[in-house]
Amino acid sequence: MTAVISASTCPACGGEHGNAPAWWPVCPEHGHWLHERRTAADGIVYGCCAPGCKNTHTQRERITMTTDQAAGAALALRDGQNYWDERQLAALKQLGIQNVTKPDLQVFLHYCQRTGLDPFSKQIYMITRGGKPTIQVGIDGLRVIAQRAARRDGVRLSYGKPIWYDDDGNEYPVWVRPGQPAAAAISVYRDRDVFPGIARFASFAARDKEGRLMGLWGTMGDHLIAKCAEAQALRRAFPHDLEGLHISDEGGMPREAVTAHRAYAEQPVYSDAPQPAIQGPPGDDAEPTAADWKRLDAQWKRLGLQDAAERDIYLCKLARKDHKDQITTGDIGYAVDALKDCEDIGALNDLCAVEAS
Repeated sequence: MTAVISASTCPACGGEHGNAPAWWPVCPEHGHWLHERRTAADGIVYGCCAPGCKNTHTQRERITMTTDQAAGAALALRDGQNYWDERQLAALKQLGIQNVTKPDLQVFLHYCQRTGLDPFSKQIYMITRGGKPTIQVGIDGLRVIAQRAARRDGVRLSYGKPIWYDDDGNEYPVWVRPGQPAAAAISVYRDRDVFPGIARFASFAARDKEGRLMGLWGTMGDHLIAKCAEAQALRRAFPHDLEGLHISDEGGMPREAVTAHRAYAEQPVYSDAPQPAIQGPPGDDAEPTAADWKRLDAQWKRLGLQDAAERDIYLCKLARKDHKDQITTGDIGYAVDALKDCEDIGALNDLCAVEAS
């Protein structure tokens, strides 16, 4: 079944050309969706709507779009768009984004445009945590951004094979044991540069007040903790592109919000290069720098924690160290990542209680 494709006004030229899907012919000069102009001896001629533009594309058969494809094109974000249109707002409501203020929706639009991720394909989400809207991405979203960044930088992106660990530190290429693993690790490679990601189950698993695992953490914990490790590795490899972007599992969410919704042409390439040890990247055992302490200080201020002695107590609990003098740059990095998921002191206390268990 085909559908008439609805068009919208172009903010750049005022023409009606709608939102082009990736496979539709597009003007190489203006980036506009080419519209059918006339029938020629060698096929259908499509042209650009910009005044005076002579760029055309000839197709042997008329290009059509299915109803689902037309609906997706109608929801696609447009260049220069500064707020959601009525169709997009209705679709966001169907996705569960309700009772959210206009400024919050504007921030969400900014994140979607900045990352190039599609909220209607569930690559990026706005969810409510503690009554406050929070923006998170799916693991597929992180992979898409990383692939784009790798192409832009001219580097080869590949993955090491995931490894799971039991409580004694034994390694498993596949987790087949009863119960949940103690940790997972995976490495991301930019050419030959390695960026390890390590995630402990106790640090990320969502639990209720009685300490019971929530949602899929009780049945698919090995799968979720591996994704947390992958997310950390991707952020290390592409810090400027992925800074501040977290998947829902890293926030201790009780539901699985990071599922694969589409198959991408570029699948991860696994490398046979030697894997790094679980201790992490070189330099994690070094003495913290002034920049490390500054990053940590910003998180303390965000939580409203001003007392220096109290800060040190929390830091030692998170790092499992007896004294502040034992803290390394790796401990600071871990603490900063952990604190980013804390909305208040209560959440910090809960996190420290999990770390101490």
